[in-house]
Amino acid sequence: MIVNQKDFEALDIRSWKILVVDDDEGVIEYTSFVLEDLKIAAIPFEFLEAKSMAEAKKILSSNSDIALALVDVVMESNEAGLELVEYIRDELENQNIRILLRTGQPGYAPENEIV
Repeated sequence: MIVNQKDFEALDIRSWKILVVDDDEGVIEYTSFVLEDLKIAAIPFEFLEAKSMAEAKKILSSNSDIALALVDVVMESNEAGLELVEYIRDELENQNIRILLRTGQPGYAPENEIV
């Protein structure tokens, strides 16, 4: 468990990779804009962008060090984001990526059903 600056330095992390998955280019751009100047332990964010589940899978397969995935639930299908989460957890067996689900269409992804 990382608890102090020395632990971070020992990992030699140059950036925290954040995967932003959304079929709306404006949402991707705005997310990157809002977060671009933030740092954790003086380490900046690096944004990886995907506009579909297929694009996200390609990025995930070649980047095992992604720290956070911001995933739109409703993309090419009403459940594409949820299918991507299953892919990350079950097929890639990656429990390290923190996943934040979001949607601009809550009617298609009611939170009680999603949780």
